[in-house]
Formats: sequence, C-alpha cells, structure tokens
Amino acid sequence: MIINLLQTATERLALLIETTKLDLTDIKAARHDELLGRVKAKEELVAFFLQDKTALDQAIAARAAANPNETIETLLTDKERELLFAMREKMEILHTINKRYASMVLAISDFYGSLLEALLPQGRTGYGDKQANLPSLLTVRG
Repeated sequence: MIINLLQTATERLALLIETTKLDLTDIKAARHDELLGRVKAKEELVAFFLQDKTALDQAIAARAAANPNETIETLLTDKERELLFAMREKMEILHTINKRYASMVLAISDFYGSLLEALLPQGRTGYGDKQANLPSLLTVRG
C-alpha cells in the first residue's frame, strides 16, 4: 500500500512539474489562454497529491503504531525508502520551479500595476484605500 501511494504521489508531482514548466513557457510567450486553461487541472493535481500524502502519512503512522520499537529506517522497506527519496526530490524540483514561476508572476503583476497607475492615477483616501484621481482623468493635455 505504501509503495502504491508513493508511486502515485511521485507521478502526480512529475505532472505538476511538467505543467508548471509549460506555464513558464506560456508566460514568456504571453499565451494567457493556454496558461489559464491549465489552472483547474493543476488545482486538481494538487488536491489529489494532498490526498495521497495524507493517506501515506496515515499508512506510515499505522505501521509505526503497530511496530513502536522500530525507527523510520527499519520501518520502511528499501523500496519504500527509495520511493520516498524520489518523492522528496520531485518536491524539491517543484519548489524550485514554483519559486521561478512566482517571481515571474510577481514581476508581471508589478508591471501591469505600474502601467495601470500610469494610465489611471490614483490617490489614497485616509483609510489606505485607493481612489481614482478623477480630475486628472478629465484633463486634456496638448
């Protein structure tokens, strides 16, 4: 059971990695429709991975409860430890790719935010909310 859970979780991580790589390519090429089209699938993959991880945690905890005098090294078989290590590697790869993805998204968000601010200047109200500076919108510059 643990082997199947580890294999499934690792496969889902590999799919998330590939999907995120596609997202990075599409961000660079400004292919927003393709990017947005994968959002639901990625959310489902993440949800399924979290379910797999929860089931894996429960299976390992049950085995540990049944064998209270064993360490994690002796609790898992060689194959299970190998798959657990592979899953951890995939998680680290995904983490690295997601950091790059987040930095690109943040840069694009900042760019569009500054562009919007340049086109529609906004002032601050006394409570920190932004309010459009309407007189500046009506000024004709020649």
